[in-house]
Amino acid sequence: LVVASEAAAKPVAAPLLQLRGGLGGVDPSAVASAALTLSAINSAYISLAPEPACKAYGMASPTLMQEWIVENMGFLLVGLTLAGFKALAGDDAAQCTAYGLIPPLVGTVKGLLNGVAGKCGVPETGNYLNGGIMVASIVSLLGGFGDSALIMKGVAGWWLLNGVGMFLAADKVAGAYGLKEVDPKLNVLFKGFGGFLSNFGALVLGLASGLPPAKAIGLANV
Repeated sequence: LVVASEAAAKPVAAPLLQLRGGLGGVDPSAVASAALTLSAINSAYISLAPEPACKAYGMASPTLMQEWIVENMGFLLVGLTLAGFKALAGDDAAQCTAYGLIPPLVGTVKGLLNGVAGKCGVPETGNYLNGGIMVASIVSLLGGFGDSALIMKGVAGWWLLNGVGMFLAADKVAGAYGLKEVDPKLNVLFKGFGGFLSNFGALVLGLASGLPPAKAIGLANV
């Protein structure tokens, strides 16, 4: 799964090269659209069919925890892809971010309604916290409440904090959310999850900072 996500992300780096003069004559938006299309296919598969996705990527007998992580990675990637496409279409950055947060919120609500965290031996606190942050952000950004740029940067900062933390110290961050033990397989998945969170955070930060959509998408996949 991590390998597949990296493969889907690599083409997005092309806009950054083009913007630095590395790929003369290439339309950054076209390359970004192609990369987002690949991400859309990958995200649909892993969010809608996490168990087969786990098996397709080498996890012969995936645990509920593994499937849950993969599914949430899928919802995150759906959100990132949706936000990216809306940005390329010229939509307002705040709306792009709000709509991009809806898929991962759906994943969080689904987990809460099905009691997945409890079945995995993890407290629900983290899900309520992240769900609350997403709900507040969506309502504020779509309703025009508060400073949209500041809210977007807050969302980006939270995703990046968790994402970089998971990538660099998966066991520590997982422990903060109540998971007592992280085996090597889970450690790899958490690193992948951290990468997805960081990608999303970088995209939102780029949009909040006023970067052109293609460049923000490229930033999300460096």
